[in-house]
Formats: sequence, C-alpha cells, structure tokens
Amino acid sequence: MKILRLMFLFFFISIGMLYSLPSLNGLNGGYRIISASCDKPYSIRFSLQVTDFTRNGIYGRFIRTDNGLPDSLLDDAFMGNISTGFGISFSDYIEFNIMGKYMVDYLALTRAGYRAVSYDLMSKGFGDTQIGLKLSTGSLFGDMPFKMGINPFITIKTGVPYDTILSDTGTLFENNYIGNNGGIFRYFTDNGTDLGTNFLFSIVQEAEGATSNFNVNFGYLGHFYNKPGGTWFVNHHSDFFTYGAGLDVTLKGFSPYFEFTGIHFRSNNVIPNNINYMTIGFNLGEQSQIALNIAFDYRLSSNVDTLMDLIANENYYITQCWGAAPQWKASAGFVYSFKEVDKTPKVGKTNMAILTGRLYDGETGEHLSGKVYFPESELDTITSDTNGIYRIEVPAGPIRIHTIVSGYRWMEKSLIAVANKTNIVDFSLKKKKTNKGYVSGKIEDAKTGTPVKAIISFPDIKDSESIKTDSNGIFRIQLPQGSYTLKVDAAGYAGVIELIVIEQGKAKILNIELLPAKGKVKLTGKVFDKSSQEGINSYVIFKKDGKEFKTVSETYSGIYTIVLSSGIYKVTIKADGYIPKTIPFIVPESGPVIRNFELLKKRAHFILKGIYFNSGSARIKPSSYPILDDIIKTLEEYPDITVEIQGHTDSVGSTENNLQLSYARANSVKGYLIRMGLSSKRLIARGYGEAMPIAPNTTREGRASNRRIEFVVMH
Repeated sequence: MKILRLMFLFFFISIGMLYSLPSLNGLNGGYRIISASCDKPYSIRFSLQVTDFTRNGIYGRFIRTDNGLPDSLLDDAFMGNISTGFGISFSDYIEFNIMGKYMVDYLALTRAGYRAVSYDLMSKGFGDTQIGLKLSTGSLFGDMPFKMGINPFITIKTGVPYDTILSDTGTLFENNYIGNNGGIFRYFTDNGTDLGTNFLFSIVQEAEGATSNFNVNFGYLGHFYNKPGGTWFVNHHSDFFTYGAGLDVTLKGFSPYFEFTGIHFRSNNVIPNNINYMTIGFNLGEQSQIALNIAFDYRLSSNVDTLMDLIANENYYITQCWGAAPQWKASAGFVYSFKEVDKTPKVGKTNMAILTGRLYDGETGEHLSGKVYFPESELDTITSDTNGIYRIEVPAGPIRIHTIVSGYRWMEKSLIAVANKTNIVDFSLKKKKTNKGYVSGKIEDAKTGTPVKAIISFPDIKDSESIKTDSNGIFRIQLPQGSYTLKVDAAGYAGVIELIVIEQGKAKILNIELLPAKGKVKLTGKVFDKSSQEGINSYVIFKKDGKEFKTVSETYSGIYTIVLSSGIYKVTIKADGYIPKTIPFIVPESGPVIRNFELLKKRAHFILKGIYFNSGSARIKPSSYPILDDIIKTLEEYPDITVEIQGHTDSVGSTENNLQLSYARANSVKGYLIRMGLSSKRLIARGYGEAMPIAPNTTREGRASNRRIEFVVMH
C-alpha cells in the first residue's frame, strides 16, 4: 500500500505544478526522437510528462539495534520526473524550444525498528534546463518526402549539485524522512554547461486520413563542469554520442509511435558505455487540442545494475547506476499544440446549400449519366445516377457547374447557391455533330488521262485498311477531321504520296495523276514552325546544276508537292518573319518521298519540353538527351545563328538559390551542346530563377511548368 501511495503522490504533485515548472522537448517528434520537419509557422507546442520508475530490493547493510550484529535488508526505491517543454515554429525552416524537469528520489527503509536510523531518505529538486533550435530543409526541395535538419542545443545548470548533508526533514504518508540535495540514486544536475548537436533525417508519407513519419537521429554532447569548489574542468571521458530511429503514424485522434534509442559514452572508463532503450507509446487526441501521451520505456542493456556508487564517479559528474538508466519507465502526460488560426472563413452547416438537378438529352428527354464537376473549388467530381440525377452539398455563394457526357457537348452553368435551400439546376444536352469529312477523287495516267485502278492507304493510321478505286479510278473515303498522309500505289506506276487536311462536314476533291515507275519522283511534305508546329506558307526552292525548281507550301497546312528527277540538290526554304534555311537533299531514283522542314522565327522563343534534372541539381537526366540532340540538329541547320539558353525555376527555396540553380542548369545544357560539337561562341547561358513564371507556383503542376529550359534566337 505504501508503494501505491508513493506512486500516486508523484502523479498528483506533477498535475498541481502544471503551470509553475520550467519546460520538456517542445519539438515535433515522439518520445526522444525529433522530426526533421518544422510545424506550420507560429505554431506553439507545450508538453508535460510524468515519469515513474521503481525498484524493489536495494541492498543495504547496517548494525542491528536489538543484538548489535551486522545485518542486510533489501529496501524499496522510487524515482519520478515531471518534465515540461515549450516549442514554437517561426517558419518551415526554424523552431525554438526549451525543456526542463523536476526530480524526486525516495528510499523507503524496510524493518526500520532494527535500525539506528528509522527515517526514510528523500531528495527532490529541479534538474538542468535545455535550450535549443531546430533548423530544417523545410520546403527547400519542394514536395519531396525527405527532410533533413540539425538541432544544436545548450544545457545550463539550474539544478542543485549533489551532496551528502542531510538538511531536509519532513513527513510523507505518516513516515518520517530526511533528505539531501541533488539526488540519491542519480545526479539532478551535471554541475556545468553542456553543448550538443543532433542531426535529423525524416521521411514523411501522406495518405488519405493518415500520415507516417520515419525519423533517424544521431548526435554528440560535450560536458564542461564546475567541480565542487568552483574549479573549471573539461573531461571528454563523460562526453557521449546519441543515436536512434522512430516510426510514428498520425491517424484521426490516435497517433502510435515506436522508437529505438541509445547513448554511447566516449570513454571505456564509463561503465556501461552503451545504454539502449526501446519505447512504445501513443497520443490520444486531435491536433490543436490537449492530447494524452502514454509511453513505456524498456532498457535493453543488461549490466547497468552493477554500479551503485555516485561518489566514485565524481570526476565525471554523471550518474553511473541504475538511477540514470532504470530497467523500465512508465510515462503519462499531455501535449498541447496550437497552430496559427486560418483566417479563411470556415464553411459551416449554417452556410451550406444542397445542389441537385438532372442531365438529359435535349431532343429526346432521355436520362443521361455523366460527370459533374465544379471548377475553381475543392469539391469532388460526382456522377449522375441512371436517372440522370446528381446531388451534392456545396458552400453557399457563387459556384460553377460543368457537365461532361460521352457523345454530347459539354455544358457549364453558374449560379449563386442559397444557404439552407435546395438549388435545382438541370442540364439539357445536345449531341455532338460528326467531326468527319470526305476526300474523293480520280486516279489517272499522267500521259494518257485514262483511269487507273489503284490501292489507296493511310500509313499514319494504325491498322487501317487499304481501299481500291473502282474501274473508273474513282474513290471516296470518310475520315475524322485532321491531317493525313494518303498513299497511292498502282501496278506499273510510281507511287504517290499526298498530305491532306480533312475539315469537319466538308468534302475534299483530290485527283491524282500517276507517272510510269521510272523517271520522275514525287516529293511532298510539310513546312512548319519549330515552336508551334503549325504549317507555314513558304517558298521551297530546289537547286541542281545551276537550275532552280520552285514550289510553294499551302498557307494553313504548310503542305508542298513537287516532282523532281533523282540526284543531289540544295533546298532553300524561305518565309516571311522566319530565318531562311539551306540544306543538302538527295532525291532517290524511286519514290514517292516525304520530307518535312521546320523553320525558326526571327527572335524565336520556345520551351524545351522533356529536359529533366536531378532534384535540386544541374545534372541532366539521360532521358533528356534525345531532346537536346534534336536541338543540335536544328542548330547545325542554322550555322549563323546565336541562341540564349535560359534557365527558370519555381519559387520553392530562396531567390538567391533559385537564381544560382537556374544558371547552373542553363550552363549544363550549354556544356552538353559544346561537347556534341557546337561552337561555344553561338551559345549564351543565363539563369532567371523564379522571376519569369509561366504558371502559378501554388500547385504542383504549376511549379513543374515553371521549372524549364527555354531557347531564344538572338541573331
């Protein structure tokens, strides 16, 4: 019964001193392990932890008063800590904390009637106070789950040094006690100043309704002592390394955690120099509320019980007995987390509205099942049921409703949803018109004009079937709108390739004349803008043996056609507003031949899609090489131009770091082009950091778009 009363005493004392103690580790983490990530800016954490540990059977020798003979008995020992901590986060990158504890040691003597001294022994008082910072990588690496941090700290002397003078007396549960300062089974202070640092590593994974944190810590602590008498003393024998790892999972109202931690003393003179703990615990409660924390600590090391003498270790001024590392500890406490209030108006039941309606065919009235989503809101996309009905609870106020049904034109409506009312919005949808057009024509002999039976195919349409003309050489084909390559083959004739554009609801007439298999070769292709890929109206001039053969590409499609004899030509492509290009070209002895040409606008400016770098680095990923090789080919076709290679980043991280990273990436691209044979005089690398975004930096997609390489044609 005495044991139970003492344990309850420690607990109730701690509750009564809730607002008068110094403070426990207020940083993010579990029991001992610290997370590398910081909380939201200006978040405040306060914790209080009550730790009890007992041991029965402390060996003690004495002289019996009844017969004067030596005897030994096993006494009962009790220890308790009341630890508090306070932490505040100033940003994603820095937190401050202060922690401290109040400590009690109690030795209950058994069979006191046989002893000369019948008093129990008690020592109580404050321990030392630790002040620290946490510096984190925060959002420096964007949305990556990996975080790193460092936790420098200093421990200052606020506890009373150990002595053996029995200066304190009192009564506890009708038992008299006498007491000394600074502890019985351990030191309450190390009588000096400690400097230490922890290195923090965390991996954070988020899923719907749960967040897991895997944390790894290691560090070092050095002691600087004031020995009794005031002598300043430095002895690295008592310095030690710390290490540990922990896993915690945050669920709604429940957060279990598991930790393995330990310390390793630098000197082998400290016995044992390795002490390891396994800790299991959990928090009960929501964020921004008081949460109950329960933990059970078990020491894995087995040889701590061998040393019991505090005085023998005064040179190190550390506790080297079971009092510093008990076999087990049970802890209970509270954690309070206050996060900055979100000033965005909260949506409550009093300003919610019901939105419902029906999707149906505007001509037949048929019910339609389709998607309904709400642009510029965080509402989930929903699907109408088999009766075309949709229903959802939405915030009162302006809202956009967008519907998509397969085979029908999309429709969008806006309204102001009235709070606490059912708002009905129906959608009468129209079917999409066919997006197909036709191409028809006649195949004839180029010399005689007689019809030719031919086979028409479309090489760029996968698994398409060939079509035969009738006996009069006539064909008619229906195709979806778009651009196609049409190929004509006939026995005894050279093949022909035509590039055609099908427009919605329109018919295209295409009559084709075939040449004998030997002789001229038909050349066709497309001239297009390098940046936009759109067709260009241009002059295409082939030169051979001092003669010129000219053709013009169509205004919108950019398609050109010309018939040439085989041989080696120089082809020049010109267009208004574009840099002309001249390259060699070989026309084979048989055809048809397809050859497309791209042109660069004067002062062209285009984004290189597909250029990727390692995160936070200027190292180009190998998957980007084909894109850069295509740029090399283009620049080789324009030997007289100079280009500026621009590097851009998103807004994650500091402005200075982003500027440096953007330049390093642009310079890395420049280096690759030089290694591939381009002259450095034609290449200028510049970094613009986050200064020229092309998309909002508030979304992951926007930040990905802003991390880019651009090319600008200078002259």
